[in-house]
Amino acid sequence: MSELLQVSGLTIAYGGVKALDGLTFSARAGEITALIGPNGAGKTTAINCVSGHTRPDAGQVLFNGRDILGLPARAMTGLGLTRTFQHLRMFGRMNVLENVMVGLHGTARAGFTAAMLRFPSLRREERRMAEKAMDTLSFLGLADLAGRTAGALPYGDQKRLALARALVSEPRLMLLDEPVAGLNTAETGTMGRLILALREKGLALVLVEHDMSLVMRVSDRVVVMCSGAKIADGPPQEVQRHPEVVAAYLGGGKEFGLCA
Repeated sequence: MSELLQVSGLTIAYGGVKALDGLTFSARAGEITALIGPNGAGKTTAINCVSGHTRPDAGQVLFNGRDILGLPARAMTGLGLTRTFQHLRMFGRMNVLENVMVGLHGTARAGFTAAMLRFPSLRREERRMAEKAMDTLSFLGLADLAGRTAGALPYGDQKRLALARALVSEPRLMLLDEPVAGLNTAETGTMGRLILALREKGLALVLVEHDMSLVMRVSDRVVVMCSGAKIADGPPQEVQRHPEVVAAYLGGGKEFGLCA
């Protein structure tokens, strides 16, 4: 299976401290690749670089064979790459359907003139976007909330809404930054099933997550980071027993599901 995402040698320093130190990993279609490590390991910085939100000092990011390093974040949706964030970014006063339609802004076909003059083409475009948004909400079990104000939703539903907005543009690769943070056990189970369903749709998924039970249950590959560098990369069962990983997390191994 070919690699859809290839990250090589990512390096970035802040005030002389390396947040990423030559990080290299890849992701394949139909697989879940997890990035794990303690706070400060560089996981979010890594996906910020991949998604165009942060420019590294060195390295390369290839998506579907194209070098995307340096492209603005707003260009990624059109290429087929989307992401979620640790902290929810939504329009609280807009309804759920409108929030999901925002995820299609990078794929809209109507131009500025059509929008300004309200041409029929714009109305057709809006209907198309609304239909796609509803299909996505249905897939994630949120269709009955389409007319609700987003800011009034329970936190677990807001997390699924964030996933819907990233999914609606039909990406090939999704970067998920702590999708179950703050969720209870039942909500985490629901999110885990949705992530597996996305894999079944053939997406490549890069998962940053501290819930090691979820990571070990859903991931095909696990990349372990420490101080911005990769110290292990492989199937979950191998990574759990990797001597360097166990040594790196000695005293905190239980948090990461590690065993000696």
